[in-house]
Order: sequence, then structure tokens, then C-alpha cells
Amino acid sequence: MNYFEQIEAMHQQVREFVEHAEPDYKVAEIEACFTTSYKPTLASKGEVLPRRDFILTEVNAHFRVNAHYINRILECKVYVMPDGKLYLADQVIHRFI
Repeated sequence: MNYFEQIEAMHQQVREFVEHAEPDYKVAEIEACFTTSYKPTLASKGEVLPRRDFILTEVNAHFRVNAHYINRILECKVYVMPDGKLYLADQVIHRFI
């Protein structure tokens, strides 16, 4: 799976998750934000000239989603929890007349 296929697969999961939680709405836009943290391995700690052995220690991911329904727009965030499950938060509905 190439890079764009991975992004498409992640966004598809987020889209399905939001549309399942809010069945009237259809997702129109998803923005992803990822932060990764790396720390030195135990083998490189304490060395005068570290070998630059770093390992991934933390991944934070969330998505900003806009979904539409007739004259409303739902803005929300979807967080990826440490166990890999998705969590819907910060829901705001804008109504247009």
C-alpha cells in the first residue's frame, strides 16, 4: 500500500465513523494532524557521542471533520485513542437559513 492509499484508508475510516455517529450528515472534508515523538534508546543513552539510535515512543493523531446536512454544517474532531479506537469530540453545528 503506497502513502496515498494509506491516507485514503484512514480518511475512509474516519468518514464512516462520523457518518455512523451522525447518520444525517455526509462528510465533506477531513483534515489530519499527526505528531510523533522519538527518544534515544537505552543503548545510546550516556554515550559521549550518541549513535543516534532513536525509537518511536508516541503517536498522537486527530482529524478535523466538516459534514453537511441540508442547511447545516457539523464541525467536529475525531481523536485516535491509544488503543486505536476513534473518539468523536468538539461537535459544533452551524445552521444556515
